[in-house]
Amino acid sequence: MTVRIAVIGAGYFAQFHQDAWMRLPGAELVGICDLDGEKAAAAARIHGVPSFTDHDEMFDATKPDLVDIATPPASHLELVTAAASRGLTVICQKPLAPTLAQAEAVVVAAEAAGTLLVVHENFRFQPWYREMRRLLNAGLLGDPRGVSFRLRPGDGQGPMPIWPASPISSAWSGFWCMKPRSISSIPSAFYWAMSPASRRGCGG
Repeated sequence: MTVRIAVIGAGYFAQFHQDAWMRLPGAELVGICDLDGEKAAAAARIHGVPSFTDHDEMFDATKPDLVDIATPPASHLELVTAAASRGLTVICQKPLAPTLAQAEAVVVAAEAAGTLLVVHENFRFQPWYREMRRLLNAGLLGDPRGVSFRLRPGDGQGPMPIWPASPISSAWSGFWCMKPRSISSIPSAFYWAMSPASRRGCGG
């Protein structure tokens, strides 16, 4: 079975999403959309797919099974609602929304439409994290009682702790406690600390 993927976003992080879909067996990248038509066209040329500046037009033209939203947080509510209203599965880049109220509204939109919404979180699927899970499940590390992680944001970045290549990160106006790595470390810690049966429900 081939899953048809439409990506909304042609910025810094979106390029990694697009490349991954092209390399994933069973996935077919069918379109790329961005409000900046030049960015969308440039990304689409790399992957040999059509480009769009309107997400509804892309949905109509490409008939995707899944929509990957890799855009700034403030756009997520509108885009998730649009995809969910068509019954499309959605993967949405983190942070889910700029405020708690908007984040809750995003979840409500997906639940109301009965569609699957997944917040993009790739760290737990990296080989070293999955090997740790395997060792825990096999009982080789005993019964975990807690997981501790250390974070020193900005190491090696000098006075600029956020990648200059990521305009969303550097322009964020709120308290950026979730970047660059803590938001990815926290769910991974929960992933290891839960029981094997619970971990199977978290993508394992």
